[in-house]
Order: sequence, then C-alpha cells, then structure tokens
Amino acid sequence: STSWGLPPLESITGVPLIRPDGSVITTPGYDPATWVIYTPAPEFSISSIPDIPSDEEIERSVVLILTGMWGGFPFVDAASRANMLALLLTMILRRAIKGCVPIGLIDAPAAGTGKSLLAETVALIITGTSAVMQPAPTRDEEELRKLVTAILSAGYPLSILDNLACRLDSPNLARAVTSSVWSDRILGQSRTIDLPQQTVWVITGNNITTGGDIPRRSYWIRLDAKEAQPWQRS
Repeated sequence: STSWGLPPLESITGVPLIRPDGSVITTPGYDPATWVIYTPAPEFSISSIPDIPSDEEIERSVVLILTGMWGGFPFVDAASRANMLALLLTMILRRAIKGCVPIGLIDAPAAGTGKSLLAETVALIITGTSAVMQPAPTRDEEELRKLVTAILSAGYPLSILDNLACRLDSPNLARAVTSSVWSDRILGQSRTIDLPQQTVWVITGNNITTGGDIPRRSYWIRLDAKEAQPWQRS
C-alpha cells in the first residue's frame, strides 16, 4: 500500500514476463512498470533473451513446445493445438495485455485423456511449480462468486478449475473474465473489496457444454485419444 510508504504489488512471478512496452523482466526483484516481483527459484536458469529472436530460434522454440512437451497429447486438430499455444503465450504476455482475456476450455470425450496434465504444463512453465487446482464451478452462483473472490485475493496468475461436471453458463464467471476489477462483499462483513482481475482462467471437463455469455468469452482446446480407456495408453 502506498499509504504505508510501500510500492504497489500485484503479484509474484518465478519466470520472466513481458512488460506492456514489449521489454522483458529479467532482473530479479521488484519491477515498478508491472507491479510484479520477479523471484526465480535458486535452481532456475535461463539463457539470455534476444530483443529480436531469429527465425531459427523461433522455430526451435515452437518445435520444443509442440513436439517435445506436448507431442504425446492427442489434440483433435490444428486449431486446438494453436489455441493451446495461445494459452501458454497469454500467460507470458498477460502483463502486456490491457484489458481481459477469454477462458481456455480444455475438453475431451472421456476421463484420463490428459486434460489436467496439459493444463499443469502451463503452470510448470510459468510458476515453476505444480498447478493450484480448484474444483470446477457448480450451478451454485453464490459459491462460485466466493470462489472467484478467493482466487483473486490470493493473486494466482493462473486459475485452473478442474473437472467441470455441469453446463457452463455462469453469469458471475462471465463477469469475472470481462472485468479489470472484481468487486465483492467481504465474507461476514458489510464492506466490499476491489481486486485487480489479472488471472488467466482455464477450465477442464469432459464434453463441456456452454451457455449464456460464456461461448463468446472462451476458446476451445479439444483432446481425443480415440480409446475407450485412454488412461491405459502408453
């Protein structure tokens, strides 16, 4: 809080992020341009990041991600693979994006296809740790509103709501992904709290169906192993 003589702080990152002007946060410590503290893990190391990467460097990076890391995931088409790459880039670029970003829906016809693991790969790259999985929303809008407030209060850069089991048409979630600031009443109190909405939302589920405003505020990533028991595949 600036009233305490301290600079404003929105979140902490363990990996370099891109500022709104396109430059990269590479020096550990507080970054006043983004209100982010960069604290890489002691064992974390990264080569120098060129201001203008070559075509060869870009191609090598894309192959490493799509083949080396995601090669075993059964994307149904090129669009799903491209949307997954967009999800990863959104996490890196989030501080450079003014405004809101849509929900990433990771979907499959059966359990055990790899939806949660695919979402967790993004968390491992961005935070260096396993993903913080939250239960997917139910039809109880009151509980979902409290969940959104709790997630934003914790300052998670990535919010994964796992194993959706109902139709996704929540007005509260639709409001959350289109608001720069989320306002809600503090539990047990009469006053409200205003929270910056900078998290990237991901929802996993089997054969996800959407309604309300959610279809316009989300994009699809579909997996299909084409097996009755996909968790037994090699």
